[in-house]
Amino acid sequence: MKANPLKFSIICLKVIFFTAKISLITLYKSYRHTFTRENGNQLMQYWSDKMLKLVNLHLIIHPNNEPLNTENRACIYMSNHLSLFDIPVLYKAIPGTLRMVAKKELFNTPIWGQGMKAGEFIMLDRQNSKQSITALKLARKKMQSGIKIWISPEGTRSVSGELLNFKKGGFLLALQTNAIIIPVGIRGTDQVMQAKSLDIYLNQQVEVSLGNAIDTNGYSVKEIRQLMSDVKQQIYNSISSSKSSSDNSSSDNSSGGLPS
Repeated sequence: MKANPLKFSIICLKVIFFTAKISLITLYKSYRHTFTRENGNQLMQYWSDKMLKLVNLHLIIHPNNEPLNTENRACIYMSNHLSLFDIPVLYKAIPGTLRMVAKKELFNTPIWGQGMKAGEFIMLDRQNSKQSITALKLARKKMQSGIKIWISPEGTRSVSGELLNFKKGGFLLALQTNAIIIPVGIRGTDQVMQAKSLDIYLNQQVEVSLGNAIDTNGYSVKEIRQLMSDVKQQIYNSISSSKSSSDNSSSDNSSGGLPS
């Protein structure tokens, strides 16, 4: 169901309110030198809960049942990118400390941009190769300190829903850090809000499938295209298969409380 103009306006105002709220809390705690990584995790979970509740999004998570040992290993989650709602959906689907590599324009947003920087998100300027190298070095440091990184290898949202060409940057980072890559397939967020559209649809079902871990230790830099192909194939399989809820799936559409 498409949100009517009144509902759309209320959703937009609440998105601004909750985003500003967590940004200001982050900035205040950072100014007082009391902000911790766990604070950031809690705030992102709180924000994600609010975003999903605003549109009554029903989230189904298909976990990977294979044992995954990421202890003392860098970990990068790579997914397709359909909608602005990919971000809260991924925060509900991926456990642990997750931060994303985001385009420069987001960091230029008043309050939110400063909050993202203070919250350990990583800015990427695709038009500036020197800054891109700096961003990847920062991402490497973050991963070495225990943060999991989310990267959209397509580099932008897909309007058609089809997978776009992958960019090499995230894969070079993975190879340089001997990271484990977890391919993630997202289906349905474009039914909530499509790329380059302002229309919002309520009561939609979204599925997130966590794929099999790919250990980059098995690839050399010369094999980067094979690595890109292997990750893309897993994502393609997960978004093209006709999945439904099963015993191995978990549903999450709850709302959380604001951390202290």
